[in-house]
Amino acid sequence: MQINNLAHKCLWVLLCILIISCSSVKDVTRNSEYLSGQGYKPGEKYLLVSKVYLAKYTNYALAPSDHVGANVSFETYTNNRKAWPHIINIVDVGVIIRITKLINEKTPSANYLWVYAEIMNGENKGMEVLVNFISNRLNYGPQPTSYPILVTYDPNYLKKIE
Repeated sequence: MQINNLAHKCLWVLLCILIISCSSVKDVTRNSEYLSGQGYKPGEKYLLVSKVYLAKYTNYALAPSDHVGANVSFETYTNNRKAWPHIINIVDVGVIIRITKLINEKTPSANYLWVYAEIMNGENKGMEVLVNFISNRLNYGPQPTSYPILVTYDPNYLKKIE
């Protein structure tokens, strides 16, 4: 019976290794396949037209209140910052971001495009942040795993500037 249990554990370990090995992360910032159409492009600048949170997940990210937990208002957060330790700050209207990097992450079940930007002014100037949570997804291609999700700015949060 222990052999059978050991065999199951080994099978699970091999399955996990297989799944992990099927995942890949690649910088596609200069890849023309990812720069066509309506998606973000490196060097583009955007003006923040709504307040958002600067949150710490795996990376720093600009996020609306519905992405930081319990749809917390800016006033509630300001009055009790310790209740949301993953929120670093509030980023105000008027902050400019510049798109710096596009990362394609392929997994067995999906194909993501992560978009990073540098904060150009304000209290958090110089920070690199993920902008996917304040962006729109354009399409998935024929199948969710065959093409990356294209990402473009959401006019509720950002305005493209020259």
